[in-house]
Amino acid sequence: MTSSPSTGARSRRGVRRRRRRRVFLPVVLAAAAITLGAVVVSGGFERSEPRPPLQLKRGAIVDQGRFRTEFVAATVGQGQPGISDPLRRVLTVHLKVTNLSDRTVPVQTLNDVLKAGAMAQTPRVAVRGRNGLSTQLHPNLMARVVLAYELRSGATPPTRLRVDVGTYEDRGRSVDAARRWRPARKVIAQVLLTPRAT
Repeated sequence: MTSSPSTGARSRRGVRRRRRRRVFLPVVLAAAAITLGAVVVSGGFERSEPRPPLQLKRGAIVDQGRFRTEFVAATVGQGQPGISDPLRRVLTVHLKVTNLSDRTVPVQTLNDVLKAGAMAQTPRVAVRGRNGLSTQLHPNLMARVVLAYELRSGATPPTRLRVDVGTYEDRGRSVDAARRWRPARKVIAQVLLTPRAT
């Protein structure tokens, strides 16, 4: 006949099991906290490095969200009346721009998403049409646009011009059902142009 464990022995084993459970739980929680901390420090579960801008040349077409822009050429010559001072030399970037939004917008809006790296000043912007110059881009129509940078007296124009190309973010529709666009703070492409004399 076997004897059953004494009440004292069962009590001591129960105490040891509870102690092991008490030690095991804090260890698990500490490991989880360390893992979560490492994820936060590294930037999240699916962190991705920002993509470098596309490197493009003359003739490139870039989708800027609100606009689709083709980079036709860059020229250096005398200014044109209505756009810039005809007595000054001007570096001009020639574009074909399609307004992809549902509203007519001022052509100067392009200054938000196009920056010529070597030129410090803001260019004068105009649309060249059959009936002369315009300052508007109409929906779903391609327009010939010029960005005119007046050169200082005696200044040497750049032999190569890099244009930083930004994009717009679609912010949904406003109360009047028009789409809201906001310039994104990033450069999606860089277009290298070689200005030619005219």
